[in-house]
Parts: sequence; structure tokens; C-alpha cells
Amino acid sequence: MRTHRLTAAAVAGGLAVGLVACSGGGGTTASAEDPLDMTMTVWTSDETIIATLESFADDFREENPELGDFTVQSIPFADYTKQLSVQLNGGEAPDLAWLVEANVPAFIASGALTDISSVREDEEFDAADYLENVTEQVTDGEALYGIPFSNGAQPVIYNTAAFEAAGVETPQQLIDKGEWTWDGLRRIAKEMVDSGVVTYGFDIPQFALQNYQFMGVFLKGWGAEAYPDGTSCGLASAESEEAFQYLHDLIFVDDSYPGPGETSAFSSGDTAMMVGSASTLNTITDPAITTRMVPQPDNNDGGDDYFMGQAYVSVLADGGSPELATRLLQHLTGAAASEELAGFYMSGRESLLEPSIVSQASERITDDEAQTAMIDPLKKAQQITYPVSYPELAAATKPDLDSIWQPAADIGGQLEKACAVSEPILADEG
Repeated sequence: MRTHRLTAAAVAGGLAVGLVACSGGGGTTASAEDPLDMTMTVWTSDETIIATLESFADDFREENPELGDFTVQSIPFADYTKQLSVQLNGGEAPDLAWLVEANVPAFIASGALTDISSVREDEEFDAADYLENVTEQVTDGEALYGIPFSNGAQPVIYNTAAFEAAGVETPQQLIDKGEWTWDGLRRIAKEMVDSGVVTYGFDIPQFALQNYQFMGVFLKGWGAEAYPDGTSCGLASAESEEAFQYLHDLIFVDDSYPGPGETSAFSSGDTAMMVGSASTLNTITDPAITTRMVPQPDNNDGGDDYFMGQAYVSVLADGGSPELATRLLQHLTGAAASEELAGFYMSGRESLLEPSIVSQASERITDDEAQTAMIDPLKKAQQITYPVSYPELAAATKPDLDSIWQPAADIGGQLEKACAVSEPILADEG
């Protein structure tokens, strides 16, 4: 079996950055008499989702007895890429794996993923049903390296009960007035904190001042991009500096955003607004907390190309049988399975982007919110361009970017340092 190796530094940082070496070999031929066990890695620990995936495999096995046991291996998100890299280096690659969009180009370039373009030949699978903008990251010419399973334009969710108690204008009221901008969000976030009703006015929990791919929310809002076209560093641009300054001011001037070492808990009612997925709503158990979802604020130039978060399911080239795994993936992400999974994750299939389907993700979502805060933004959103070396860039720039989150930080200077360490990496990529 081939073994795709990732650099030691990459594994230590939990990153997949390139192909180091490989040896000849091929997948195993499975049969009904000699079935092949398969593994799929995921980062969810939700037992209902895992059971659903296992049931899909059971259905597949009825007509494909060459599939043996199917194991869904749950790995915490914080350790996911590191552990997956270790498995690849150790010759124990899973057959299927969830991959976050920022790392997909690196996995493709390393040769770790199998071309699954054969799924397009199945009319029943209907690959054309997927929105073009959700498949760009896994498409390379005619090759296809993954199927989108989770898609979202990351709406702003807000605590309507808290806004009512504070007597502060809500995001929806700003939308109705044509004033839903990042400046407007900053104003009402501070007013919410000043009211004493909440501890924080706004948060992006997935960012946590360290996961910089989530800075795309702000960079897009200011017309900036970390790595324009995947070939240069844009972190030190005036627009990027303005975006970092905005968030810095929320923390250290307005005291309305969680600072270093602080953690918000929207589901407990301590935060007025947050950017996140609809699944967050299912963590709220207090009936006194009422919510509403709206799109992200308009960009500073008036545009509405919102930040989009995605994840894919891919077939690992070093798995036991990439051919069998591709057919299994085709079943796991087919039209029927996708409709069932739409109750957990927003589909990239246009046929499933109906308010009545999308709103199934939570009882708190109305059909109107599903359309305006989830479906419409997803159809407009464009994927961020990630260089093949993005995982390496993320590790190299993190110390300089982390230094921004202190009161007297030289934001422009730190961003210039981040670009200075990025440029040699980008040059090697070219």
C-alpha cells in the first residue's frame, strides 16, 4: 500500500502540508467472501449523526456485501488534522475522512486524496445538483476530490430576549432601516454591554483569537483577503489592518468582545450576538433565551459576499480500497442520504435548499430565517482562496498574529511581520 508522508513539522502542528515520499502499491480487492472493513474519521461526537452514517453503510452493504464492518472514528476537532496526519504517516489511513476547507488544497497537493469524479457518471447521484460555489475547493480540472457535507454562510444569531430587556435596537431593526453594517453591529454590541444585561456584545466562538481562518468574516467585510489568489500575502494591506483594528477595538476599547483568556457562552445568555452555525441553537436549553438569525452585516463597500464555512468528505488514497470507498461515499452523500443529513447540516444541493428543509436543523429556525439568513447568503457566498501551503502559513504567522491581542499592540507592524514570514513560503509554492 502506498504511504503518503507529511513533514515532521506538519504533523507536530497538526497540519498536512505536502507529499514527502511514497512507495508503490495499491488497494485491496474486496469480495463477498472476503469483505473489507472500512473506517471513516469525523470530528463530531453526536451519537445520532454517527448512528445515521452507520445506518447508511448498513444499507449500502445489503447490495455490496464486499463491505465488512464500518467504523465511524470520532476525533476532537482541535486534534483532528494532527491525528489524521499521524495515521497517514503510520500507514493506517482511514478510508473516508471529513476535511475542513482550509486544509483541502494541501491534502490534494500531497496526493493523499483519491479522484472521485466517477460519481458524476451516476444520474441518480446527480452531482450537478451541488452549487458550483461549494465545490470549487475540491475541483481541479476534471478531477473531484471531495463531496460537500456541511455548508453555511455563518449567520449572526442574536438573543432577542436580551435585546428587549436592554432596550437596544436589534440587528433585524437595523436591517429594516438599511443600517446593518459592521459599524452598526459595533454600536449595538457596546450598548448591550453597557446596559448590564450581557457580559459580551458579540463573539465568533470558533475564532477564539487563534483560529485565523475564521478572520475571513472580517477580512471579507473590509474587502481584504489573507492570501489573494493563493499567491501573495494580503495580511498587511490597509483593508486587512482595518479589520484587525476593528476587532481589537471591540475587545480593548468597547469591552464588548471576549479578550484573551475569556470565553463566551451564548447558550447560557451571556452574549448578545454571535457568528456561528445553526447547530448552536440546539445547545440552548433555557426557554427564556429567545433567538433570531440574520445574515452577516453588509461589507464596507456595500457588497454581500459573506464568509462561508465548509467541510467535505473525501476518499483517502491509502485506504484499503479507494474504489469501494468511492462507491460508499457516493451512497453516503447521495440525494436520499443528503436529505436525511439536512436535519443536521446545511446541504450544498440546490434541491435541498428549501426553507422547510433547512429549518429542520433547529426548532428555533423559522422558514423566513432559513431563507434570508442561510439559503440566500450561501448562494451568494464565494469560497476563500487557500494556498496549498495554507497549513504551513497558518503555523508560521500565528505568533505574530497572536501578538495583536494585547492593549498596546502595533497592529500594522505585526501584520507586516506576518507577511514577512509568509512570503518565502509562498515563493516556494510558486
